[in-house]
Amino acid sequence: MFEPLLQSNEIYTHKDLTIQPFIIECDGNGKFVRTYDSSRSALHARGDRVDIYSLFQFVDVGSGIVKLYSLRHRSFLSAIGVGWPLFPRVEDEDWSRFQVHINSDGTINLSSTHPLAKDGPFISVISESRILRVAEREPRKEWSYFRLYDVQTYLRELDAFVTDSTYKA
Repeated sequence: MFEPLLQSNEIYTHKDLTIQPFIIECDGNGKFVRTYDSSRSALHARGDRVDIYSLFQFVDVGSGIVKLYSLRHRSFLSAIGVGWPLFPRVEDEDWSRFQVHINSDGTINLSSTHPLAKDGPFISVISESRILRVAEREPRKEWSYFRLYDVQTYLRELDAFVTDSTYKA
């Protein structure tokens, strides 16, 4: 349905990921990562469909560090401590800085660069709520692994859906 942004066994750097927006899927449950319409709602991996709340972009801040930007909320995603969920926040906080770990199978892991997160820097989907948190010492099998998909695929499918679904007299 969607084209992967990263291909298996290709060599990428974090710079390759800051070029275009993308959709994120959690390997643990195959659900899309998204926010809700409120900026007070945490990032979660419960989406069965893709919409404006599912569109993100990495912004390069130098030294191999990125920020995760929500296109819908027009703000960076940030935690406010270890164990805390990621929320859209307007402020430019230290907790919004991440390192992207690109795996050979085309998945990524994200880790917080905040000094207080050194004992559990990896982002993982936690509990039944499926909320993303800064919590893991090491990437947790499946639940700390994410796949990125090309937004252009989504836009083409949306255009095809609208064209096919338009009322014709």
